[in-house]
Amino acid sequence: CGDAIAVFQTHAALVAGCFCEDLSISEAPKFDQWLEQLRREWTPRIVAVLGRAVGLAEEQGDTPRSLHFATQAVRLDGRSDSAARALMRALWISGDRPGALTAGRAFAARLASELNAQPDAQTKALIARIAAGRTPRIHAEVTPAARRPPLFGRYQTLSRTLPITRNVIASKRPALIVLSGE
Repeated sequence: CGDAIAVFQTHAALVAGCFCEDLSISEAPKFDQWLEQLRREWTPRIVAVLGRAVGLAEEQGDTPRSLHFATQAVRLDGRSDSAARALMRALWISGDRPGALTAGRAFAARLASELNAQPDAQTKALIARIAAGRTPRIHAEVTPAARRPPLFGRYQTLSRTLPITRNVIASKRPALIVLSGE
């Protein structure tokens, strides 16, 4: 299980930004529309992966890594309640209560101004706990399902993708890795 967690965190660490972030073909508006649809579909998935990585890092007591993954999640989707909660928790657990409150309040203000919406009940409750000065509950929001890495049992397949992924990142050239199976 420890190896699977390491592989999962390694893959989460490879998230560098939005799906195909700087890719656009001005002469092909339908391609750009298709790509934007893919981004809308993949961003919540990537944020969920980063959220799981936050939980795993938190379980291992690795606060800097937890904060890193949480920051990435918020950068990818600044309107995601789960990403905002991950960042607030990571800041709070690291001892930065003012930073956690600022992050929560900034998230609420962003939702209000951009979407005329409010944070969900869990996010509001977390902001209230932080504001009340309570001590953070470590692992309180990590569920058993979140502890299980995606593609559980596919360690060999995942471990073969790591060298390829590292080479692609180092070369700064686009690539596509397709995993197929059940």
